[in-house]
Amino acid sequence: MITLPRYRRMLLLTEGRLGVFSSKTAASLLRYRLDDVVGVLDSTCAGQSLSRFLPAAPRRPIFARFDEARAAVAPDALIVGVAPVGG
Repeated sequence: MITLPRYRRMLLLTEGRLGVFSSKTAASLLRYRLDDVVGVLDSTCAGQSLSRFLPAAPRRPIFARFDEARAAVAPDALIVGVAPVGG
């Protein structure tokens, strides 16, 4: 059996697609693994309130660049929070 690491400091990548229907993976992680999410990486929404894009979202920073996020919140994983076209 393969055991995967349990990430504790996830950064969610939603580049240009942050929203309830366009970033369902990110929205689910923010809902069900809130304590493990340290921020969102999306240059088109950086500096804005996460709740503007995901109603009832917790307070988490939105970063424009990975190096900024790494320095500020030290993530241990970058999770693709959107589904690419075609699934």
